[in-house]
Order: sequence, then C-alpha cells, then structure tokens
Amino acid sequence: MFTIRERGSTVKQELLAGFTTFSSMVYIIFVNPSILAETGLDFGALMVATILTTVFSCAFMAFYADQPIAIAPGMGVSAFFTFTVILQHDNPVGMGLAAVLLSAIALFVLNQLGIREKILKSIPHPLVKGTVTGIGLFLIVVGLRQIGIVSPTLDGFITFHSPLTYPALLTTIGLVVITVLINFKVRAAFLIGILINWILSLIIGLSEWKGLVAMPPSLAPNLFQVDFASILTPAFLQVFFSIFLVTLFDSSAALIVLSKMLYPAGDLPRPRRCLTPDTCGSAVGSLLGCTSMAIHLESVSGIKIGGKSGLTALVVSIGFLLCIFFYPLVHSIPHFATSPVLVVIGVIMIREMGSALWNDATDVIPMLIAAIVMPITFSIYLGFATSYVAYSLIKLITGRIGTVHYFTWGLSILFAIHLVMLWTGFLTT
Repeated sequence: MFTIRERGSTVKQELLAGFTTFSSMVYIIFVNPSILAETGLDFGALMVATILTTVFSCAFMAFYADQPIAIAPGMGVSAFFTFTVILQHDNPVGMGLAAVLLSAIALFVLNQLGIREKILKSIPHPLVKGTVTGIGLFLIVVGLRQIGIVSPTLDGFITFHSPLTYPALLTTIGLVVITVLINFKVRAAFLIGILINWILSLIIGLSEWKGLVAMPPSLAPNLFQVDFASILTPAFLQVFFSIFLVTLFDSSAALIVLSKMLYPAGDLPRPRRCLTPDTCGSAVGSLLGCTSMAIHLESVSGIKIGGKSGLTALVVSIGFLLCIFFYPLVHSIPHFATSPVLVVIGVIMIREMGSALWNDATDVIPMLIAAIVMPITFSIYLGFATSYVAYSLIKLITGRIGTVHYFTWGLSILFAIHLVMLWTGFLTT
C-alpha cells in the first residue's frame, strides 16, 4: 500500500515522522476556529470541521498520492476570508463559503486537465529558489510570532516586541536542544524539542493541564451555510477571484518546497495526485463551514526525520482524528512549543539561496523579491505574486520575452490585476 522500503524508509521512521508533523501543526485545531469565529460561525462546530477536513485530506493524500505531505485549512486563506471578505467588505458568510466551494471545483477541474501541474512545472527556476528561501524566512518569522517577538500590523507588515520573555527563553533552550540533537543525527530531534518546551512551560506555569478527554461539539450550527444564490451577484466574482488565486498558490508554493526536499535529484512523481486532496478537502470543508485546505509546510518537520511515504500522512490523519475526543490534552500544548522547530526548519531552507546563480540580474532581482516580500508582509501569496510580475516585466524590458513560458505570462497578468485590486483598496489583504 505504501512504498516504504522502496523509498529507503522504515515503519518506525514513518510513524515518528507522522507524529512529529502532527505535533508541529496541531495548533491549527484552535487557531483556525478562532480566526473563522470572528465571522459569526460557531467556534465548537468550526473546531470539529477543522479536524474532520484535515483527517479527510491527509488520509486522501496518504492513500491516493502516497506522499508524507499533510493538508489542513490554510491560515492565510482563513485570515483573508474572515478579515477581508467578510468583515471589511461586509459580505455574507454564505457567499464566502460559496466562493470556497467554487474555487475548489475550478481547481479540481484544472488539476484533472493537467493545467495545474503544468503551472507548477512552468515556474521559473529563480522563483523556485526565491520561494524556498522566502518561505524559510517566513517560517522563522512565524516562529518568532508564536513567542511574541514579532506580530503583523493592520497594514500587513511586521512590528517587533521585546525578546526578554519566558517564551523567548524556552524557545532559545529548544533551539539549543534541537541543534545539538541534529548535530548527533538524532531523528527525533524536533519532537524532543517540542516535548521539552511543553514540559518546561508546565513547570513554570506558562501553560496548564486542561484535561484529557471530552465529547466533541456538534457540527450542526455551521452545516450547509453555502449560499448558492450569491454566485449570481456582482460582488461574488471579486471574492471568487481572490480566494481562487490565494488557494491555488498557497499549496503550489508549499509543494515546490516539499518536493525539492523529497526528491532533490529529480521531479516529484505524479504531482497531479498531490494536488487533488486539497481541492477535494476544500469542497468538503466549505459544506461544513470551513475555508480552503492547503498543503502545510509543517510537513517539513516529518520529512526531515525520515518520512517518505503516505504512512506519515496517515499518522497525521489519525492524530487529528483522536483530537476530536482528546482536544483538551492537545489544547494543553502552547503555541510557542513548536517555535524552535519552525526556526530551525527556516534556517535549513534558507541555504537554498546558496546554490543560486548570481550572474544574471534579470533572475536575481525577482528571486530576491520573493525571498524578501514573503516574511516582511507575512504573506507567502504576496511574495509569490510580486516576484512573478517582476520576473515577467524585467524580461520584457530587457528584450528577453522568448525566455518566459506562456503560462508565466498568463499568471503574471492575473497576479498584476489582483495586486492592483489590492493596492488600490478594491480589496485588502
């Protein structure tokens, strides 16, 4: 069922990898509902929907694509959905969920036609380098956010706070522990770092024991809130266009990074299969009151300690399923317990920039734009979009139109239109 031996892994490694990935992304169970609850949706139902859609999507990835890649609701899409689509522009929740459903269907069709795969393969090599580096820096910033050193502003940029806090101290300890363990090639380095942070936080009172088991809340309050009639309204096209683009490239950017880690000497086999579970999960999630699913970069933590097959994703799925009843236990783990893992992974990913070719300014400038914009705007999508537009414009100005793939031209035009909409206040990230 799973090609474990063929990929040079063992069942023990896959189980450990799955548990590590699960531990590094379990915060989604509480963070995603807390974001979406601002729209008026029921928190308890959102939590159960988040769990069930993650279980479905990860199991789909495990059995259909046989890759150690975890899928869960995308935090970027959830934040955009809540604070921009619903709250800022005063759109009904049902319209937003209809856009999520229609985006999922559109992406599924593009995937089956092979267009999404072609888009993925057409991404210029310098932008791949810049995206990997930018996401690495982004993960470091996310790790620092979890301990309160940085936070995003209302304008989409970041502001800094004092590092003299207990969470920052525990993160420093976790970084030292993980670094030492990695140096001695301990496969469970990330998991041990998370557990040490959690135990220390319990000892000094930064987190509390919240129980072991409880009955899950009902899904009923948020079920089938999709408003199909809103599809015919003028405002729907704007909402759909934005959610479609953000959803498309949240997963695509993450898959680029993960595929390079899994197959450094070649291409990801059957990428179409890896791009199907998130679309199906998004369709299911929209009916439960949840937003679009995305491939999660926390999968890196499991891949780094030996996860190579779908068994890793299946373990993540089982872990989230158990959380339906054990969510008080999971809620006891503080967000900052995983911050050292994100920082270390980010540093590892930044090394990708070292192998870049620096002799062509038309490649270097877009690459650096991707690497810089992602962390400073707290948005993977904005970094990806601006670097795409910059790449095409620079090639056009320098008379090198023929070197740009026609998919790249088409996407650059779409990104340019969307960015103009964002920057003129038509939409706001």
